[in-house]
Amino acid sequence: MKSKNDVRVKKTLENLNRVFKEMLSEKFFENITVNDICERAGIRRATFYNHFNDKYDFLAHYTRSLRREFAKSNAAVAAPDNTMRYFIEYAKEFINFLDENEAFVNNVLGSSVSASIISVIIQENLSDTAKILSKSEEMGLKLPASVDTLSNVLTGGVATAIISWCINGKPISKNQLLSELEAIINVANIS
Repeated sequence: MKSKNDVRVKKTLENLNRVFKEMLSEKFFENITVNDICERAGIRRATFYNHFNDKYDFLAHYTRSLRREFAKSNAAVAAPDNTMRYFIEYAKEFINFLDENEAFVNNVLGSSVSASIISVIIQENLSDTAKILSKSEEMGLKLPASVDTLSNVLTGGVATAIISWCINGKPISKNQLLSELEAIINVANIS
């Protein structure tokens, strides 16, 4: 019985993620209500609130879901000796997502609560980055700085560069941006 419930929960969460992405492609975050999400997803508000406190909590879940999706794509390079390659490939996945979902990005960045949205996204990525670096360090990877400092630099620096690229109308190609980020990430010279 538990697996049936697990499947149902998984399908509900996937549906909510899909609906949320669609809605953020149509309007600003602050104009989306939990009611809107539930109505479009065909679920009851009680179901939503069984899993999330509010739409910001759901945004954190959505960010984690995207991160897991990107990580799954890069599972082959997730070994400790490929930690920096993992971050480069992750940045590539993230840039491709943003490039392919322009209306979504414009509605996030144009939102009156964009700073809050970006903060949630960065916090989720910071937490995951620290976990990956800690695990790599435990497995013998030499880091040039503490996990906290390196996580903050990788997450904050990369996020700021990507966000600025979007806000400024993508003044360079995504390949150029990725090349520059790769060069910067490689400066860490983690071995």
